[in-house]
Amino acid sequence: GEGSFLMDNCGGDVVNITAAMRTPLAPQTTWARDVEYFEVEEQLPVQRTARYIVVANSFDGSTYTVDSALYEWTGGRLEAVAPNPFENTKGAYHWRHFVMGGAHYLVVANHYDDQGNGYGSPSVIYKLAYSAALGKSAFTPVQSISTAGAAAWEAFAVGEDTYLAVANYFNGSHFDINSKVFKLARTNPDTPLPRVVSVQSIPTRELMSM
Repeated sequence: GEGSFLMDNCGGDVVNITAAMRTPLAPQTTWARDVEYFEVEEQLPVQRTARYIVVANSFDGSTYTVDSALYEWTGGRLEAVAPNPFENTKGAYHWRHFVMGGAHYLVVANHYDDQGNGYGSPSVIYKLAYSAALGKSAFTPVQSISTAGAAAWEAFAVGEDTYLAVANYFNGSHFDINSKVFKLARTNPDTPLPRVVSVQSIPTRELMSM
């Protein structure tokens, strides 16, 4: 059915948007834990500023393996991006957008997989790149990262180095577990796979945010 979003102070500019989402493209938001707004200066198929929101859907009433959703602000409203690049996320708790080497990425905090790995479900990095088959830019998964009940991500840069920090919440038996900081090898936009290296473990307990 119809839904709405309100976005304030997104991407450095104050943007107040109340947007009805059209069906049937708009998947139903279900137990949404987080939304992340970001902008991309796209060059193909035409040069434009694309504005997106990604929604972390975590549960549908029966399973935690549900589709998260990506929306684009276009024509004065939010439209669901099709095909949906974020199918079958695992109890998604949080999304974080970051840019590395000129390329745009999203990382999802997969919190719980009731059909397999439980709280050991890996989180996933997706990269945005132009798809000739689709005739537009699209996100594809490029890297999995071992996490334990991941609840949040933070991305930051130190000089030319890019880092990701994850808030690990629970490993299935203990809340007193390490959260981690990862270093991502600097890449250019044509490099498909970032190299992720764990550089620090931080003792935490039931950490839900970074």
